[in-house]
Amino acid sequence: MGQRLKYKLRKFLENPFYKRRDFYVKLTFTIFCIALFVVLFCLCDGTVYFEKIIYAKDYVGDPFQVHVIDVENGDAYLIHLPTNETLMVDTGSARYGDRVESYIKQYFYYEKIDTIDYLVLTHSDEDHTGNAVSLMKKFNVKNIIRPIQYSKYEEENSMIDKNYSVSSGVTYNEAIRYAIDYEIAMTFADELDTMSFGECEIEFLQLKSKYYSNENNYSIIFKITYKTKSFLFMGDAESKVEDEMIDKYGDELKADVLKVGHHGSKTSSSQKFLEFVNPQIAILSCADRSSILPSIEVVERLSDMQIKIASTANEGNFVMRIYNNGVEFAKATRKPNYLVIILTLEMILVFIVWKSPFYDPKKNLLYKR
Repeated sequence: MGQRLKYKLRKFLENPFYKRRDFYVKLTFTIFCIALFVVLFCLCDGTVYFEKIIYAKDYVGDPFQVHVIDVENGDAYLIHLPTNETLMVDTGSARYGDRVESYIKQYFYYEKIDTIDYLVLTHSDEDHTGNAVSLMKKFNVKNIIRPIQYSKYEEENSMIDKNYSVSSGVTYNEAIRYAIDYEIAMTFADELDTMSFGECEIEFLQLKSKYYSNENNYSIIFKITYKTKSFLFMGDAESKVEDEMIDKYGDELKADVLKVGHHGSKTSSSQKFLEFVNPQIAILSCADRSSILPSIEVVERLSDMQIKIASTANEGNFVMRIYNNGVEFAKATRKPNYLVIILTLEMILVFIVWKSPFYDPKKNLLYKR
């Protein structure tokens, strides 16, 4: 059998097209290696290796995912809903726009999605709205859920018809103006009660007042419940609003996961509030070298209550899901780059092929009769 195979290979190489010069077969082999690499590059998600940040893809295809994007002392959450719709909560500061956009691109790629169905701007601060216009331009945002504040643009153009205050936030003003100019649907949070997405329900908790001295306290507060587990998002709401929530909702505030208010600042997450929510996990969006956030007092409070802390400062980007009636999360990690290994092996093979004399009858055993 070996002799027969050897004979057939010799006959193939004696084809007139190749017989006198080995250049063509070497070129053919090189093109084959290039084509093989391109195919593997596409099949193995090669384009992802060019993205600026690592995507947490452990739960791709799961019906409910909460992605926490590391924008340091800012908020950016990407939520995959069971109806295959997307809810984006805040956008991070403009200085981290590349991170947010890179993460969303990867999310679109892996989940085969091309639309942000809902963009929640919890309040007007730049670290929550800094990338809003950019996301609307690039990611097909369908609806915006906004805090109960008008923008300067609306005030200047006599577009105010509700008894709300006007925000001084510059990036919030730009976001609302863009949405108006491009006719993106907008809804004030107090116009919403609950939204249902299959087995998932989002409940918007209404603020007691329409006027606060600190714009953080206008933050949209909402609770997402999927199956038996729930997530409570507090924006940057401070203890004043926490007390109002306790008075109004009481035990309804209980949640398995708490998105800690104001990045763990000491102005939020009072002992009383934490006892009412009684979460198993607390999410902290904060920088890894900040001396201010999160507050040592808040971290100690969470630790004393044996609440597990999932922080972007420690974990970077991470994703959470409900599994086996529990909440689990996985951080984004760089997987072994097998494409580099494959490419290296192919280059070695190509080098060997070009250095080897295939058709010299004096050196090549295939030609010895």
